[in-house]
Amino acid sequence: MPKWVVKFALEKMLAYLRYGQLPEINDANLNGIQRLLWLSDFLGLEEFQHKFIKEKVIPSLTASNCLVFLNESFKKLKSSEESSDSWYVLFNFSMNTLAKNLEWNYTQKRSELMQMNDKILEEVIERSLKYNKNHFNTDQKAIIDILTTSRKKADVFELLDSQRKIVLNKKFINGRIE
Repeated sequence: MPKWVVKFALEKMLAYLRYGQLPEINDANLNGIQRLLWLSDFLGLEEFQHKFIKEKVIPSLTASNCLVFLNESFKKLKSSEESSDSWYVLFNFSMNTLAKNLEWNYTQKRSELMQMNDKILEEVIERSLKYNKNHFNTDQKAIIDILTTSRKKADVFELLDSQRKIVLNKKFINGRIE
């Protein structure tokens, strides 16, 4: 067995294999949940992964754990072309949860957030803007700060100038921006 296999994960996996019971999870044991996902992937237990993600992980997504599951699902999808749909669903739900709680994650987990893949972060920011617009939240200062930081701009004016250049550089096709 790999060194990252811990007693907790092995016991929970054996209980699932014997009795078909999914382990209960809580936010306090985030490391154990990750290990369960890794172990089920290592053992090729796709049915466990599907049920565990659908019935336990997704319903327990919160502001404080969505970054972990977003990163886990992204790593899984990136490493395997044949990932099950449950990993895509977890990725999408994690992005939505992060988008709804972007300001909290920026203030509480800034370094972890800023290490995220740039394209994923841009998508999360876009979803956050749409979510806040739909909920009539007009205070977008935190999102502007995130954009300024993620795009490595000195201030909001440099951010606006770079965005203006991006828009101006787009080609027009049939009178519309491509």
